[in-house]
Amino acid sequence: MPGARTPDAEAQVGEGYSRLLGLLADHEPTDPAVVDVRARQAVAVARAGRLDEALYQVDELVKDAERASGPEDATAVIAREAQAQVRELAGFPAEG
Repeated sequence: MPGARTPDAEAQVGEGYSRLLGLLADHEPTDPAVVDVRARQAVAVARAGRLDEALYQVDELVKDAERASGPEDATAVIAREAQAQVRELAGFPAEG
């Protein structure tokens, strides 16, 4: 069911934001380590039932990763995979 909350989802979101803030203190938003955490965070936010927020985060992540490194770079691939997961959790049909 789209938007269904999973156990401990909000706790995971809080932990993810803390980790993200720590990384951003020393790295750019498009650094591969940051992209990975941003991708995981968007999925966690979706699992917490905050679908609009998750969709926004992952769409911005894809734009940032593709702009910084190109659409074929590993960071862009990670971002698009997270985007597909969030869209699935939101109940959108698979693209392809």
